[in-house]
Amino acid sequence: MVDEVEKDCIKEAEGLRVKAEEHLDVEDSARAEALERYLQSLRKLAHNVSLLESMQHTATTETEIRRAQRNIVPHVLLVLPAHLEKHYWTSARSRDEAKGLLRQVLRMCGCRSPLELLAGESVPSADKTSPYALIEVGTEEGEESTIGEHYLEDEDRECPDPNRQPNTDQCPDQYNQSNTALFPSGFMKPVLSLVKTKLSKHTLKSWPTDKHAFVWCLRQLTHPHVAPLLDSLLPPLLMLLDDHETEHKVLGLRVMTHLIKNVVKFCLARHF
Repeated sequence: MVDEVEKDCIKEAEGLRVKAEEHLDVEDSARAEALERYLQSLRKLAHNVSLLESMQHTATTETEIRRAQRNIVPHVLLVLPAHLEKHYWTSARSRDEAKGLLRQVLRMCGCRSPLELLAGESVPSADKTSPYALIEVGTEEGEESTIGEHYLEDEDRECPDPNRQPNTDQCPDQYNQSNTALFPSGFMKPVLSLVKTKLSKHTLKSWPTDKHAFVWCLRQLTHPHVAPLLDSLLPPLLMLLDDHETEHKVLGLRVMTHLIKNVVKFCLARHF
């Protein structure tokens, strides 16, 4: 049963990813119909995620559930970001349903914020409030999303070790009980692995959700979780900045601004 749900989840997520161009790059007159088809697929995906979540309370082995979660979550994270914020191709309903599915994924993985989901490490309550209220921030048109926006004020911080393992020894007990301990590296690396072949000049337009997934996921990460990923982050970032389309340059600038705020200067200097 777990295997079937896992396959259905990945199939629906990949279908949404492949068909994204139908509702992102269509004439205004056809967008409503295309968006409705997208929402139908999104609901199927949400239903399958709910099934997997419910299995956590059955006799199914925990190993099977965690394996399925580990395989499904990166695919889901590729299709949600394009509808988490207000764009010309979204609607209030599509944004609400995308946020609802993100909440499902956070709850299923025992995470209180996208940062915990992606970085695989619990975040002190002083830095984060309600996990589900976090994804409501900065969704109005023209607003800058403040999710994951933390300035790196201390330039003397050490450059993180890429092989550093999360340390929960000093976290409250409820953090140590979080399911994130089962995903100590988080889901950012699997997401990057999926998008790296699609974020090129030749394939960028054919996979429109991938660029938004890349930008949104990266902007959830804060210091010290960004620097260890620079080798994987910089190639697609520089490609966006160098693209001739203004939309891609703007996305690239948003990412670069976030990197500057959350990476120690000498860590960045090593790559330039």
